Amino acid sequence: MIPAIMTGGRSFKGAARYYLHDKGADSAERVAWVETVNLPTADPDKAWRMMAHTAMTQDELKAAAGIKATGRKLNAPVFSYSLSWHPTETPSREDMAEAARETLAVLGLEGHQAMIVCHNDEPHAHVHILVNRVSPVNGVAATLSLSKRKLSDWALAYEKKRGTVFVEKRAENAEKRARGEQTYDPRVSRDQFEMKAANDNLTAEFIRAEWKRRAAALFQQERDLNKLQAAEFRELKRFYDAERQRTEDAAKAERLDREVDIRLAYKPRWAELFRQQRDERAKFERRERTPLGTIWNMAQAARELSQGTDRQKRHTREAAEGNAFGILFAIVSRDQRQLALERRHERQRRELGSSQRLDVRRMEGKLRASTRDALDVLRQGLLKGTNRLRQAHEAQHTAMQDGWKRFRKERDKAFGQISNRKKRNKAKMEGIEFNTLRKPHYPMHLKEKFTKSATKPKGFGIDADAWVERANKSKRGRNRNRNRTPGGL
Repeated sequence: MIPAIMTGGRSFKGAARYYLHDKGADSAERVAWVETVNLPTADPDKAWRMMAHTAMTQDELKAAAGIKATGRKLNAPVFSYSLSWHPTETPSREDMAEAARETLAVLGLEGHQAMIVCHNDEPHAHVHILVNRVSPVNGVAATLSLSKRKLSDWALAYEKKRGTVFVEKRAENAEKRARGEQTYDPRVSRDQFEMKAANDNLTAEFIRAEWKRRAAALFQQERDLNKLQAAEFRELKRFYDAERQRTEDAAKAERLDREVDIRLAYKPRWAELFRQQRDERAKFERRERTPLGTIWNMAQAARELSQGTDRQKRHTREAAEGNAFGILFAIVSRDQRQLALERRHERQRRELGSSQRLDVRRMEGKLRASTRDALDVLRQGLLKGTNRLRQAHEAQHTAMQDGWKRFRKERDKAFGQISNRKKRNKAKMEGIEFNTLRKPHYPMHLKEKFTKSATKPKGFGIDADAWVERANKSKRGRNRNRNRTPGGL
């Protein structure tokens, strides 16, 4: 049994998001089951909200209980710890829940709101206990002094009760404390533990600094690569935006030019229409001066009334509605005859204007289609460029990951050598040859004599240890003679 206390926090929402979901995701596949303590709900999503509400209303709870709101304000109401069983143990849900409730009682938190969350993402059984330090009864914050000592003593008693003590170091520390000795063994991460175990001399410090520098260089290289890739995407987007704007501006300019061309093409037709209408007005005035011409104008007005639109007919006859002689008056009246002529001229101008606008709309439709095709080509180019960049960036990231793998492999090898150096130094301090810590190696021809013959080889001492010592001395002597220079220099 290993109890581990986590760093206190301020946010029940953040703690619940971590414990009630998978790491870095919204799913909850690793959550096996959840139980609540001193909460009126079994829903974990509602439970953490109630715990947060209790922490936020601490002053009101104190006032209701008649306790003065003095002292330092509680900034970290979230308290969490975990209980981990040995991989060979398979406790049931009831066993784990009972152990969690026992620890709450040991810590003096049996009256506080808590959630027991069981995870199944590790090979060993373990639960996380999320506790609200604020009491829901009187708002007083729980005191957590000596929590690690209390959990350690409980874990030792728990293992003894179950018949197997897995953590012998805990039992040794308990015996030392019983004798009055101080035991302080703070919980550190695995990386810190391995680094502390490896770096036992100045050479190890230099090696660690060198690998730290290399790691920083790799980090900087990765940051530079990310910046470069982001700049490439921005440049591609900027080029696409510029080309799209240029295409749209060119389309607008072409539309204006073509509209001007259409107006110029219709300008002679408008001039001809205006000249024709001026001639018709002049002829109308001349015919009005003679009876025969007046009759002609009356016939023209009657035909205009019969050929005009319904709106024009209604406008011409609206003054004479309900009068049987209204139509005759509209034909006989000079003003009505002149009005009929003007309406005919207006209809001719409107028809020519409609024809011109229709040509403009057709031109705009063709231009929009061509512009849309050009923008589609640009968009396809953007997608192809984006895919090429992504493939190149993925290759670069893969190469970067391979570099990190090589870095870790070489770093582990270097720290492994430091660990061996530590063992060698310790052996030298105790007066033991490091090579003798391994199984002695004998030359084959001597090994056979030494093992098979009843008498030991001549000149090799009494036992194997003396034989190895003499062989090492002889080797050191040969090395000294090999390193000497002529002339005694």
